[in-house]
This record gives sequence, structure tokens and C-alpha cells, in this order.
Amino acid sequence: MKKKVLIIDTKTKNLKSLSPLFNELKNRNYEIIIASTCKKMKNAEDSCAWSNITIPKLFNLNNRFQLFLFLTLSPLSIIFSFLFLLFIKFSKKINTIYCCHYQEKICLTRLAKLLKIDIIWLEFPEVVNEKRNKTLSYLLKKRAKLAKIIAFTKNSKDILNKQGYKLENIRLITPAIKQKSIQRQENIFAGMAHQESNSKKRKFFTIGIISELNNQKINDKMEKLFQAIKKSLVIIPDIQIIIVGEGEDRKNLGWLTKRMEIDNLVWFVGGPTLPETGSQKHLKKWLDSFDLLISVCDNIDINDLNTIVYAMKSQLPIICPENIGFETLIEHNVTGSLINTDDSENITQEIIRMQQNKKIRHDMGKNAYAKAQNEFTIENIANKLTELMK
Repeated sequence: MKKKVLIIDTKTKNLKSLSPLFNELKNRNYEIIIASTCKKMKNAEDSCAWSNITIPKLFNLNNRFQLFLFLTLSPLSIIFSFLFLLFIKFSKKINTIYCCHYQEKICLTRLAKLLKIDIIWLEFPEVVNEKRNKTLSYLLKKRAKLAKIIAFTKNSKDILNKQGYKLENIRLITPAIKQKSIQRQENIFAGMAHQESNSKKRKFFTIGIISELNNQKINDKMEKLFQAIKKSLVIIPDIQIIIVGEGEDRKNLGWLTKRMEIDNLVWFVGGPTLPETGSQKHLKKWLDSFDLLISVCDNIDINDLNTIVYAMKSQLPIICPENIGFETLIEHNVTGSLINTDDSENITQEIIRMQQNKKIRHDMGKNAYAKAQNEFTIENIANKLTELMK
């Protein structure tokens, strides 16, 4: 008999990034049902869609007025939530509920425990790092005692513990991907990537960036990186950057490269950033063509973590910002490099160190691949989830 799992997501956009993991659960005789504000929620493989229930967007509980309105209407919310849980327990035969955002965590956790439905919170790193008002923090802390909690980085786990969540209730579940999902993209840039990756002696030292280009803090990081590239030219005259990503600020970044007189070194190849999002399924050739991957993110999310795991499985040396959560994946100077990316001089020195020492790049890539293969497989992470749901 199938075990039925309901995943409720009233705000976040991370479920598609976790689709390979939930697909693996589906292969293990779990039925996955999504209740989401998205009208159409499909997993990474279009031929195999999850069951989907569309729910309305209601409150932003980080907004003081909307939180006040939510609390004012709480008697109605309790009645509605109780009837909803009764329906899914006895009609849909749901065994486990995953909650992604504040609203469902606060509304359903206590009632689910009363009805003996297992409830699990997904604590996405960008949500953990959000500033919360005191009332919201208090409500979440009270409900957290009754839930099993999944954190995706060690930083998130530490933050949750400081917020009063019990460590024994928190499980660290790292992202996992399937290597075969990285496919080749047939376009003008794929030819360039293919030529670069197959060349015995590459013409350029190629730095790869994979990022959405619509966040001001990321753009600030990108400017620091451009400054570092310009400084590195003295030592590495054949350096170039390939930026895989799309967003509102792509044009501004293009103007910035012209103003800094490095536009002949920077390629914007467009396209969204990850296979799991359903919008970019062709990163392998780019990863194979890079000599080095640099993360420019400021507040990491699941997509950022998945990007790094992809790079690790491609045996690619990686530079990441320190102290924001990548420590869960990267061990400094072993499987990658963790540095202060707010200082362009630090980035410059690290790029030059990597370029000048091929053995460092080779060893990092080899160690990263071994760690990804041993720790970040779909099977290993699915085993942890199934153990949590027993």
C-alpha cells in the first residue's frame, strides 16, 4: 500500500529544485501530492507529474498588518484547518505533511499532531535568514516543538538552534542531484563549450558563473568579481568569464563590463540556471568547459546549493563565499575554496592561485567528485527522508 505525502507550499518557489528527491520517494511507493499557489507544479521530468492541488495566496506573515489580520481571523483559520486535516486524513489517507512556509506551519502543526499526522517542516536557507518580527518568531518557536524539522545547511541548523528550536528535532538534509539530468545544449555557445572542453590545451582560462541576474546584492558581488578579473589580467592575460543566467539586470551588467573595459572578456550566454527548475536542462557542457566556477550569491537558496553539487560531480574546482552556508558542501582547500568575496583583492589572489597551480585545481575537483558521489546522491538523501517518516 502506498504511503501518501502532502507537501504544502503557500509562498516559496523551491519545490521544483527538490523534485529529483521527491521523484525518488515516488519510486519507493510514496504518492506525492502538492498543494501550491502555483497553478501548474510539475517535477523535473515532464512525463511524470505530481498530483497537484492549487491553493490561494493568503497572508505575508512577515508583514505586521497582515500578521495582525491573520491572528484576528485565527478562530476561523483553526476551524478551516481542522476540517482540511480531517478531509486529507480520512479521504486522501495522508500519512505525512511537509510544510514549506510560515502560514501552514503555524496553522497546521498542532492540529496535525492531535490527529496523529506526521508533520515535517522544510526550512529553506533563504527563509531561515529572513528577518522576522517577534510575534512571528514566538509562534514558530512554539509550534516547532511539535514538528520534525529539515535544515539544508549547517548554518541554517545553527540559526534555528539559536532561535530556540531543539537540536534533536532538526535533521540536516543536503541537496542531491542525478548527474544524468545535466544535458547538452545545442546552440552557438554549445559549440564554443565543446571546443573548449575537448581542447588538449585550452586557449583561455575560463571562469564560469551560474546565477540569476536580478538581485542587487548579487550584482554587487558581480562587480567585485569584474574588478578581480581586471586585476588578474596582469598575470592571466588569457582569462575570460562565461555567465550562464538571465534576469532584469543582465543589460546593466553588460554596460558595467563596457565601462570597466572588460566586455571582450565576458560572455553572457543567457538562460535560467538549473535543471530542476524545468527551465535550463543543459549545463553539463558548460561545466565541462569551465576551468573554475565562482559563486556570486549572497543569501544562498536551494538552487545555489544544487549548482555547487552539480559542479562537484563535474570535478570542477569551486570558489564560494564563506560563512553563508556552503561549508555544508565545501571543505576549504580540499573540495573547494571558501573566501571573503566582498573584497575584490581576495578574489584576485584566489583566481591567480588557482590558475597558477593546476594540481590544486585537479585535487579539488577529484576530492569534490568523491564527496558528491559518496554523500550527495539521491539514494542517500531519500534514505534519510524515509527514515524520518517512519
